[in-house]
Amino acid sequence: MNPMRDFVVGEWVVLKGISRHGKQRIDQHGNDWQVRDIGTFNGIRCISVLSEDATFKLAPGHKVRDMRWVHMNDDPNFDIVEG
Repeated sequence: MNPMRDFVVGEWVVLKGISRHGKQRIDQHGNDWQVRDIGTFNGIRCISVLSEDATFKLAPGHKVRDMRWVHMNDDPNFDIVEG
């Protein structure tokens, strides 16, 4: 992943799980994620992403898209492999 790459809100990226946690999230929600915001999280440059499908159980019979922050560089759980 190029650390200077510019992300665009609305674009799709492919995530790869590198930790146990990351691999479990990919198994649950898939590897295609949509960029919803670009900013910082705890002072680290990140992108906020949404899963492609509604896979997160909010209540019985109701699912929503999963959202998470991913560091642009050296995320402990994910690699951004395409975008």
